[in-house]
Amino acid sequence: MMLRGLQRGSVRLGGPCMRLAVRALSSVEPLPPKQLPLVYEAPLAARVTAITRAMAATNAITCVGIPMAYTLGHFPLATPSQLAIYGALTGIGAVSTGLIHMLFSPYVTRMWADTLSKKIAIENVTLLGTTTRTELRASDISRNATTWHPMVNYTSLQCPLFLHSSGSALLDTLLSPKLKDAVYDARRRRDKASDTSPMLFGKRLTLRFDPTGRMTHEDFSRHDVLKMVRKAAVPASTWSDTPEYRAHVKARPSSRSNKGVVDIPNIHMRDIRKLDNAFAIASKPSITVRRGAILVNADPIRAIIMQNNCVIFLQEGAEGVIPLLESNFKEFDSQDHPFEFTALESLLLTICTILEKDSARVLPQAQAAIDKMSQDATLAGELETLRSMKNTLDELNSRVTGTRKAFVDILENEEDLRMMHLTKLHDDPALVYDLFSFDSEELESLLEVYLEDIYDTQTRVALMLENMLNTKNIAMLKLDAKRNYLMTLNLTLTLWTTLITVPTFVVGAFGMNLNSSLQEVDYLFYIVSGLAIGFPIGAYRYILRYFRQRGISLTWKN
Repeated sequence: MMLRGLQRGSVRLGGPCMRLAVRALSSVEPLPPKQLPLVYEAPLAARVTAITRAMAATNAITCVGIPMAYTLGHFPLATPSQLAIYGALTGIGAVSTGLIHMLFSPYVTRMWADTLSKKIAIENVTLLGTTTRTELRASDISRNATTWHPMVNYTSLQCPLFLHSSGSALLDTLLSPKLKDAVYDARRRRDKASDTSPMLFGKRLTLRFDPTGRMTHEDFSRHDVLKMVRKAAVPASTWSDTPEYRAHVKARPSSRSNKGVVDIPNIHMRDIRKLDNAFAIASKPSITVRRGAILVNADPIRAIIMQNNCVIFLQEGAEGVIPLLESNFKEFDSQDHPFEFTALESLLLTICTILEKDSARVLPQAQAAIDKMSQDATLAGELETLRSMKNTLDELNSRVTGTRKAFVDILENEEDLRMMHLTKLHDDPALVYDLFSFDSEELESLLEVYLEDIYDTQTRVALMLENMLNTKNIAMLKLDAKRNYLMTLNLTLTLWTTLITVPTFVVGAFGMNLNSSLQEVDYLFYIVSGLAIGFPIGAYRYILRYFRQRGISLTWKN
């Protein structure tokens, strides 16, 4: 209304600029929708369309033409039997047309797709032989696993689909996730900056926490992290070659003999390389101690803890962990404990929380699948769901078991426990040569607390896996029992068929149109009929007793 008023001059805002703006707005037209490129055309599209149209036309002629001819008087009045025949023909035509439509309705004649937006448009044949186009997303399509239809190899939220091998290959390419995109989405930072790739000039976006719990986003390469750790570590040569160190060693009573002398290994590039996402599958959870650093590797957390800061490498898709990390670092911020203990506790709490959330999400779904499987073991959909849940639980159990093993390994290594006191070793480097002169009870208590949490999670996952295995065994026993029942039924019917075949042959021989003079024998008909009836029954009873003596039961009781 405002635009019309401006064009008519009823609203006077004045100035040539306003007239230009009105002219520009009035000339704006909506942009045409983006056309999807045609990527697939079925080889039998024309034939399927022709068959459907022919069936629809013949059915229309049968259903409409005959009643109309009777109405117009072109056909004479028919008898009830003729009307029944016409009705049967009409019913057969309707049923056959419906079956043809049910068979060919999933058939995709053409497909349009956009690989970037993952939008797909498909064309199907309707009941009347026309074509209809349906647009959907690749995320709504999945491989068929439960439908009995012979011409359905994909299912979607809108309709089932059938594609030939060439179309299936194209659709599988769209459905499969990209392993490596040429262009990455911009990643949002807390400082409103963004990167166009996860590795920018060899550097990776990381989270850095200082002793105050403040988090910053910084880009570090592997070489930058290596130099940072080596700079934070105190070389052993800085004290070992000075008179002060020798006097300090003489004044300090050694708690052990030469066995207390431990050589703390320096950090190497291979240690940092294990924190890379490229080794996410092959790398196992671990807690590694190096000179001046603690390396924590447990998906999705990969961190390097130093005595004054902590650098965390996050995997792709783990942005939801950032608020949890930030809150944990602020929660455990304390001046009474060294920073490496605070950072380690924050990371361990984050790892345990993630594993607990994953188990709380998966375990109810697995229990629901187990309950449905217990009710009916023949449901193909529930078998697929149970298999998927089994794979998810195996992956979760592997993560939990690996994390628990990392905790146990570090607790059983007394030297590593003492080498994790980064601040104490930094303030007093002479302790490197006498690690057993101080106690590590505080760190042991810290690790044992989270080890109990990991053990609880592992116990729940292991019990669910055991329950799933028991359910699988029970389902297999039920299926075996049904299979044995069907085999017994089949054997019984086969045995009866074989036994009835013998008297059938005799009866057929007597029924031949030939003169054998046997038909004149008195009571021969009754004798042959009695033998034909009694032989199968007697032979079946004898075979049952023979099988029962051998320990084989042919009973039909399930």
